[in-house]
Amino acid sequence: MLRVPRAEYRIDRTLALTNVADLVIDGQGSVVVLDSNTLSHIVLMTNAKRVTLRDIAFDMDPLPYTQGILIATGIVGDEAYYDIRVDQGYRSDLEFFQADNAGGFNASMQHTCPNGQRSCKCGLESTIPIAKRR
Repeated sequence: MLRVPRAEYRIDRTLALTNVADLVIDGQGSVVVLDSNTLSHIVLMTNAKRVTLRDIAFDMDPLPYTQGILIATGIVGDEAYYDIRVDQGYRSDLEFFQADNAGGFNASMQHTCPNGQRSCKCGLESTIPIAKRR
């Protein structure tokens, strides 16, 4: 068993567990925070058997996604746009939204207005134009 002293650990590289078996890692309540600007994986196990991670939490900073409410779409000339009101505490930097992730902007969206209706003119403000349709 490997006991990790309880703390918050900030990492900028993947934790690789290779060719290990019958290993228990006890985080003792630790938090491992990954710098998601540099990496997308916290732990990578290769040829690992019977590995247990216990009492350890994983997080990413900044979050590699955002969350908000789609409040408008439209087309100006030959370019489409989306306006989203980003929820407090989530990424709102324009460079993040305009990054070419897998060939374009991908979103999973659900809109429910404050009054509970699925489609309305709710007058939400603080919008950010986030992407061009490709």
